[in-house]
Amino acid sequence: MRLGRGSRRDVNKVIHRNPGLLTHPRQIKHLAAKAPDHIHNAHQARQPPPQPVSMPAHIVHVALQTPSHSGVGDLLSYASERPLSPGTLVRVPLGTREVLGVVWDADEAPGELPDGATLRPIAGVLEGVAPLDTPWRRLVGFAARYYQRALGEVALAALPPQLRDLRPEQLARRLRRPAKGAGDASGTIENIALTAEQESARARISAEKGPFLLFGSTGSGKTEVYLRCVQEMLEADPTAQALVMVPEINLTPQLEERFAGRFAPRFGPGAVVSLHSGMTNPQRLASWLAAHGGSARIVLGTRMAVFASLPGLRLIVVDEEHDPSYKQQEGARYSARDLAI
Repeated sequence: MRLGRGSRRDVNKVIHRNPGLLTHPRQIKHLAAKAPDHIHNAHQARQPPPQPVSMPAHIVHVALQTPSHSGVGDLLSYASERPLSPGTLVRVPLGTREVLGVVWDADEAPGELPDGATLRPIAGVLEGVAPLDTPWRRLVGFAARYYQRALGEVALAALPPQLRDLRPEQLARRLRRPAKGAGDASGTIENIALTAEQESARARISAEKGPFLLFGSTGSGKTEVYLRCVQEMLEADPTAQALVMVPEINLTPQLEERFAGRFAPRFGPGAVVSLHSGMTNPQRLASWLAAHGGSARIVLGTRMAVFASLPGLRLIVVDEEHDPSYKQQEGARYSARDLAI
């Protein structure tokens, strides 16, 4: 087992410490008075359409799930009675539908609208969910630009499917359900002794900035190295979170069992959650909310987990980073391995 920097095809693990993201996404404003209705959702309850506003108190610019070929643009402008923080989840009218959107930039004082133009007001705010933070929005903005997709197409696809269908009152009822215990700090973790080679790799990862490439044959002890790195990071910072990615869904249960057995006694039964497409929509929503709220300290997942909202993210592990399964081949295409590092 060796630890180094660079790019090799025989690499098995990628560990990224203190991940940093790139530039802010381009912000484009559009009037939403005549936004086209491309997709009919038969399950969406019909609501009375909000009345357009000619002189709104606040203007918010919202990313919606519209494909790049639709010609709608990245952001649509809506009227709001109060200021909304960037990253706030809102329900807005789009054509004859009401859809989920993400506020993407700061409010502005109302200015001069073109003659005869009005702004439609937002229909509701998902109050129980904290705004998606700046690093998450930067990651989504970079992915949209780099892979040439619409901003809202990437942003909304990164959210749980059930969240896109819930109205504010439905989400409020969902959030009132009891969750797993956050954590019991009285437990202890029994560590096995590391070999000299493992200890050397662990020490470098703890002392230096990443990314690091950890490679070796099967059974050489790579997993134990990043288990120890995750443990040290979580114990040093009570708000820290870690993302551990695997290439295949069938690898997630066994890894989750190993992580839960190691960390649940110390951080509680809800400290480890999974995110992958094999989960039901309610399960994915519960895991996403736990990660977004910070109660989940470790998220295990496949390529889709790279877009999980982790406000306390401090460490990313990409297991078997050479595996082609990290490349999304349908819809908005991307490489989760590349985005992670």
